[in-house]
Amino acid sequence: MTKKQEGILVTRGTIGVVWEKPILFRRRSLKRMGYITAFGSPCRMIRIGDATGSSVNFTEYGAAANGVALSDEIKHRVFLMNPMEFICNPKATNAPHWYVRHGARDRDTAFPVPVVFATKLQNAGLDVDFLLAWNRPHSGDYALDEVFDWIRQITSR
Repeated sequence: MTKKQEGILVTRGTIGVVWEKPILFRRRSLKRMGYITAFGSPCRMIRIGDATGSSVNFTEYGAAANGVALSDEIKHRVFLMNPMEFICNPKATNAPHWYVRHGARDRDTAFPVPVVFATKLQNAGLDVDFLLAWNRPHSGDYALDEVFDWIRQITSR
């Protein structure tokens, strides 16, 4: 096993992740942020930022580092963007079927994020089709034919 492959285990054609070891070939493509600038990430800016396009802190850490406090409005937006807040929430209606994919080569979202998400959905009694998609980055391309087959299967029940 090469240094680049540490953390990936291939045994008789089965590929697995060795969770105890770092996956050294995974490097972040986005820098860590406690705030977002209008030029750094326009997609996130729309959800969290303000109408003027100025930098907006969305974590306590980022706000403290910049000597400001998070507004209640920003805290509420962050709450609304976190799907974990709505699984098993009696005020929310959850879809009964979920198709969750995460690229095994994703450099920006840690493996535990989708694993915990899918596990919480399963623990809530929901139908979850979860996969760490082999050799796929954060940007995806998760076999659209498989997605459409899954949709056909779910809708034909």
